[in-house]
Amino acid sequence: MEGLWVQGVLLIFLLIFLLPCPVGSQTSSIPAQRWWTDPNEAPSQHQAARATQEQKVDDAQEGLPPQPRCVRCCPPPEKRFYPHYQPVPQINMTILKGEKGDRGERGMQGKFGKTGVAGSRGHAGPKGQKGSMGAPGERCKSHYAAFSVGRKKPLHSNDYYQTLIFDTEFVNLYEHFNMFTGKFYCYIPGIYYFSLNVHTWNQKETYLHVMHNGAEVVILYTQVSDRSIMQSQSVMLELKEQDEVWVRLYKGERENAIFSDEYDTYITFSGHLINLQPAADIQGTTVLHDTISDRPQPLPARYFDTKTTEPISFFLTGLEELLAWQPNSNDDFNVSAVPLAKRQPPLHSSRPRTLVCHDMRGGYLEDRFIQGSATRNPYVFYHWRYIDIFVYFSHHTVTIPPVVWTNAAHRNSVPVLGTFITEWTDGEKLCEAFLAGGEEAYGAVAEQLARIAQHYRFDGWLINIENTLSAAAVGNLPLFLQDLTARVHSAVPGGLVIWYDSVLKDGTLRWQNELNNANRMFFDACDGLFTNYNWKEEQLERTQRLAGPRLNDVYVGVDVFGRGDVVGAGFDTYKSLRLIRQYGLSAAIFAPGWVYEHLGKENFLQNENRFWGLLAEYLPTHSICTLPLTTSFSLGMGTSTFMDGKDEESGPWYDLSAQDIQPLYPEHQGMLSTSCCLQDAWCGGSSLQLQGTIPSGEERMPAPPKIFLTMLYKLEGPQPDDFTVALEVTTWDSEMCFEGNPTSLPEPNGRYHPRFLPAPPPSLAKLLAACHRGSHGWTSRCYELELQDCSLRDLSLIVSRQQPSLQETSFTCLLGEVRVLDTASVAASPPQVHSVMASQLWWQEGPEPEQLSLSLTLRWSFPPGRARWFRVLSQGARCRLGQTAPQVLGLAQGCLFRAVGLSVPQPAPGQSCRLELLVEPVLRDELPVDPERWGRLVLVYSAPGSGTSSDGH
Repeated sequence: MEGLWVQGVLLIFLLIFLLPCPVGSQTSSIPAQRWWTDPNEAPSQHQAARATQEQKVDDAQEGLPPQPRCVRCCPPPEKRFYPHYQPVPQINMTILKGEKGDRGERGMQGKFGKTGVAGSRGHAGPKGQKGSMGAPGERCKSHYAAFSVGRKKPLHSNDYYQTLIFDTEFVNLYEHFNMFTGKFYCYIPGIYYFSLNVHTWNQKETYLHVMHNGAEVVILYTQVSDRSIMQSQSVMLELKEQDEVWVRLYKGERENAIFSDEYDTYITFSGHLINLQPAADIQGTTVLHDTISDRPQPLPARYFDTKTTEPISFFLTGLEELLAWQPNSNDDFNVSAVPLAKRQPPLHSSRPRTLVCHDMRGGYLEDRFIQGSATRNPYVFYHWRYIDIFVYFSHHTVTIPPVVWTNAAHRNSVPVLGTFITEWTDGEKLCEAFLAGGEEAYGAVAEQLARIAQHYRFDGWLINIENTLSAAAVGNLPLFLQDLTARVHSAVPGGLVIWYDSVLKDGTLRWQNELNNANRMFFDACDGLFTNYNWKEEQLERTQRLAGPRLNDVYVGVDVFGRGDVVGAGFDTYKSLRLIRQYGLSAAIFAPGWVYEHLGKENFLQNENRFWGLLAEYLPTHSICTLPLTTSFSLGMGTSTFMDGKDEESGPWYDLSAQDIQPLYPEHQGMLSTSCCLQDAWCGGSSLQLQGTIPSGEERMPAPPKIFLTMLYKLEGPQPDDFTVALEVTTWDSEMCFEGNPTSLPEPNGRYHPRFLPAPPPSLAKLLAACHRGSHGWTSRCYELELQDCSLRDLSLIVSRQQPSLQETSFTCLLGEVRVLDTASVAASPPQVHSVMASQLWWQEGPEPEQLSLSLTLRWSFPPGRARWFRVLSQGARCRLGQTAPQVLGLAQGCLFRAVGLSVPQPAPGQSCRLELLVEPVLRDELPVDPERWGRLVLVYSAPGSGTSSDGH
C-alpha cells in the first residue's frame, strides 16, 4: 500500500476467518543494464499464428447467465373507489301545503331518565386489512447543492457539438457535478442559479449554449473581433430530479473557439441551489404500472443477446461501421463505471513497464456477458500487481475491450487499450480509403477512435497495420498517428496510443523485431512501440541505443506460445524477460492465456501462479494509492457465492467486473505460499489462502512487505489456538504518493502495531456491527492507528507462535477481507438511491403453468464515485398479501442493470400483481447502508383489459 497519504485517525479492519495467514508483495529487482549492438531482421510468425486464434464461438457455448429466482413481497397501499355523485330531481312542495311559519322559542330541558342495564358484548368483527403506508415526513437535515469548476485548456469547434469538459474543481458539494462527463446532475429538485464565464479568442467567434436535458436554454455569443474579452452569461432554472445541465460548444460551421491556458483559469462554470422544491418522493421509491404484452423483443442484437436479452459487449467491423458509430442509450451497459485507480509509482516513472496483450480464440467469449454468466472453470487474469498496461486483442477492425475487463483492470490501477487492426487485402483497401484520402479522411478515423475510447471509458489504442501500403497511405501514416495520439490525450486522461512493429516507412510489410530507422518515424509519432517476437540479443542492444530517453516506451514482444524463433516461451518465458530487462526495455507479453489454452482448465489457478511466479523477478510491481482500500480477494469467479461467510448459492459463476483488488501471489523458498481458495470465502467467490512453516526456534514469521488489503481471517489446522495473528504498518516519511523511481525511495521510518479495539468509540458507532460480524468460523478484528504527517507504505500480517518450539510448525490462514479506512470519511452520511425507473420490458411465457417470464432494464441515480457497486435484489412477485426475504439478482457496476428471466405469477382476469425490486448501494468502504436509503421500484402489472382488483393491487 505504498504512498497512501494519511493524516488523522486511520481505521484498519481485519476480518479474519480462522486459519493462520500472512500476505504481501515483494519488490522486484531489475538486473543491471548492458549495452550491445548488432542488426538482424527476422520475419514474424505473428500472422501465421492467427489462423489458430480465429475460431468462431458456438452460440450454444456454456456461459449463459443464471436465471434469477422469484420471491414474494409485501402488499401495495390499499386503493378505494367511490361512486360518482348523481343529482336527484327536486320537487316544489309549496303547492301542497301552506307557507312555513316563524320558528318558536326553545323550551326547558327535561329530566334525565334512569341508566339502563348494560347489554352483552357483541361478537368481534373480522380483522381489517393492513393500512397503507403513510407519506414520508419532512427530513430534519437541510439539502443543498453547489459547484464551481474551471478549465485551463482552450477549445476549438469541430464538425460536431462538443460538451465543455472542465479540469479544475473549486467547489463540488456532494460531487453532483461530474468532472468526467462535464455535466451537473440534479439530485435535489428546486430552483438553481447558473453562471458561465469565458474568454473569447480574437479573430474568432465564441458560440456556446447552456444546455438543459438536451435543450438549448441560453446562448453566450460574441462576434469576430480584433481583441479578446471576458464574456459571461447567467440563468435561473427549475430542475427536477435527474435533470442535467452542461455547456456545449457549437459545431464548427465557422471559426468558433474559447481561450484559456495552463497558467490561469479563464473559463468557469458555477451553479447552486437557491430554493428547495418539495419532492413528492424523496425516499426513492417509484411505482410503475404496466400491462402484460406479447410485443416482440425491442432490443438490438449488437448490444443484447438475442436469446436472453442479456447485455453484451461488441466490436466494429470495417470503416463504414467505425465512421457511422454514435453513442446511444442501448450501449450504456458497455460504459465502464470504474475509474482508473491511482497507483504508486506512476505509470510514467523511470522504470521498465510490462504490457499484457490478451488474445484468446478470437475474443468476445464468456467475457462478452456484461453482467456475468454461469461459466464453469473460466479464464481469469488476476496478477495485476505485475503489469502496467492491458491490451484486449482480436482480429476485428475495431476491438472495443469488453467492459468487464476495463472494470477489473481499472480497479487494480491498470489502463486498458483496445485494438485497431487492418490485415490482408481488405486491410489494404481500408487503409487506402482513409490514409491515402488525406487529412480529412484520416482525421475522421482518429476522431472516432478517440470518441469511442472516451465514451466507453477505456484508455487508448494499439494500432496494428499488417498489410502493405501505397506511397500516399504510408506518407500519411505518421500524421494519422500524431493526430490520433493528440486526440486521445485530449479526450482521455492518461490516454495511450501504441504502434505495433509491422509496416516500414516505404509501405512494405516486414516485421523488424526491433526499433530501427525503418520504423522509427511511427514510434516518434505516438506513445510507444510494441515489437514483434523473433528478436535476438543484438537487436535489443540496437533498440536500447536508438530509443535514448524513451527506452521505457519500447515494449519488446514475447509470444508465450513460442511461435517462430524465440528466446523463451511457455514456462521458459522468464528467459526472454531476463534478457529484455538486462537492456532496461519494457516488455509486451502476448497471449499469456497459453496457460489456460495449452495446459487445460482443471488446474488453471495452480499453473497460472506458477507461470507468473517464474516471471516475478523481472516484473516491477505497483500498488494502489487511494483510500478507502477494501478487498475480499474475489477473483470474479467461483463455484459458490458467499455472503458474510455463508454459502448463499452453490453453482459456478463468472463476472470479472466483480473481481476485487488483488494482492501479489508470491512464494518464498518453500516457507510461504499464497493461493486462491474457492472452497471458503467471506464475500464473493474466493479468499486468499496462505500456507507456511515457522522454523524451529522462531516465534513469528511476518508476511512479505507489499500487501494491499483490508483484513478478515480464519485459522485452520490441528492446533489453531497455538497461533496469534496481528497487523504491522510501515510508513514512508513522505507527504504524498511518491512519483519517482521506486528504487530511490527511502527506507521506512517507522513500524507501528495498531491498537486492538474490542469495540469502536461511540463516535464510530457505524462500525460496531462490522467489528463483531465474524461468523461461520471467521474472526473479525478492528484496529485503530493514529498517524501524523506520514504516508502508508506496507500493511503486513504477522503470524506468531504463542510459545517457542524446537520443531517446525505448519499453519494455514484464509484472508477473507481487509479494509483500510480514513475515519474522517466514515462519519459522512451515505446518499440516497433516487429515481429507480424500468424500461425495455419483455414479457414471455414462464417455465411453469400460470407463470410469466419478465426481463427489464433498471436505471437509477446516485452520486458518481460514491459506490463500489450496487446489489440488485428482488422481494418477489405476488398477487395476494404476503412477503418474502429479498434475494440477490446480481451486481451492477453503474446505475443500470438488466434483470433477465424473472419468474412472476400470471394475474387472473380482473386481478393485478406486483413485483418489488431493490437497489442497495455498496459503498467503497463497504460500511452498511440503511435500507431506507436503498432505491425501490414497485411494478404493478395486469392482464390486458383487466382493471385493479379488490385485493388492493
